Amino acid sequence: RCIIMYINISNATMKYALTNCLDIYDIKYSIHGNTLKIQSAISSLKKNSIKVLDQNTGELFKDMNIMLHFLNEKNETIIYFSLNDIILIKNHYFFINPNKLVPFESNIITIEYPITLDEFASPELKLIEEVPFSIPVQTCYYSLANVLLYLLTGKHYNNLEDLQFIYYSPLYFCMERMLLTNPYDRKFIYI
Repeated sequence: RCIIMYINISNATMKYALTNCLDIYDIKYSIHGNTLKIQSAISSLKKNSIKVLDQNTGELFKDMNIMLHFLNEKNETIIYFSLNDIILIKNHYFFINPNKLVPFESNIITIEYPITLDEFASPELKLIEEVPFSIPVQTCYYSLANVLLYLLTGKHYNNLEDLQFIYYSPLYFCMERMLLTNPYDRKFIYI
């Protein structure tokens, strides 16, 4: 079923990253002012889950890594990922929430105002008691791994036991590094 989706691209960095990602996958779109229009089979992550571990399981990580690459070129990143922020178009995932983009300098994000969080946010974001508060750009890796775990199992991350079903796979080691407690130690390496 084909639907039309309109995405707010008033944020120049969001426009840059999203249009570059769409171009990579040859997905047609049009721009009307501050709105990007896509006519395709589109669905939200809330309506989908990744049921089978196969070579395509890492597609979410690959697509979000590309999105982060384009955002980082403009010295912005994603503060954290949630199910509502990501859509699926032609078997590729796209981040579409410009409200979660934050600037960074020297790989450090400074939170200067209170932010609304959900169950996917990293532990350090949930511990913010006063602003300004500085955290590394790697903070978003935690929530991205938490989103994928939720899609695979229907559960949020608590500890390494939650990853036992994929033990010794490349996905296990990738998620283990993304879910480290110390955000400065987190890595996004998926082979």
